[in-house]
Amino acid sequence: MAKKKSDKENKKNSSSFDKAGNALRNETIHFVVGLMLVIFSVYLLLAFSSFFFTGAADQSIIDSGNPADLSAVNNHVKNYAGSRGAQLASYLINDCFGISSFFILVFLAVAGLKLMKVRNVRLWKWFVGCSLLLIWFSVFFGFAFMDHYQDSFIYLGGMHGYNVSRWLISQVGVPGVWMLLLVTAICFFIYLSRRTITWLRKLFGLSFLRRKRKEHPVPEREETHEFTISRPKEVNLI
Repeated sequence: MAKKKSDKENKKNSSSFDKAGNALRNETIHFVVGLMLVIFSVYLLLAFSSFFFTGAADQSIIDSGNPADLSAVNNHVKNYAGSRGAQLASYLINDCFGISSFFILVFLAVAGLKLMKVRNVRLWKWFVGCSLLLIWFSVFFGFAFMDHYQDSFIYLGGMHGYNVSRWLISQVGVPGVWMLLLVTAICFFIYLSRRTITWLRKLFGLSFLRRKRKEHPVPEREETHEFTISRPKEVNLI
């Protein structure tokens, strides 16, 4: 009897897993989830864009963190995406990755279009690319605009970029951070296209200077013949 009960339970569990797997593979569910991702990315785009213009006015309300104030009808939030949109924009931009958080929206939109079968893309490549750009630009803006964090309501590199930049400066100095950013940017371009290596070889080989010399050859000096003026000889007629 115990074996029969265990067999029945195993069959029920396997059937429930099969149903869940079939539901996840259902094209209709894929389309609905993809549509929700696209709409959510558009909503975040509205919240992010509005944050640049209304973030200063909403900062005191968001920083207070009082759920009652944010949930109230008359919360005086100026963001076009409402209080929740203002919270999301402030969290992702100021507390996380800065303005490079727009790459999150790009990936969400691409993933939604992939699930809807509107675009046939390699999602893992988009994930890697957007993640690298998200981190790189966060560190770049956090490092380049580090001195403006105290005077602005918006942190261009976010707290992630600011903290990582401070740590890198303590380890390799300001010139070292610029070099690291340059090297990582070159590596990313090589990841995108192998033509970057060819271009770099031409750059380091100074082939573009040789081309300019061939296109504009230096004119040779013309030989000049010196003429000496001699006095006329006197002729004796007598």
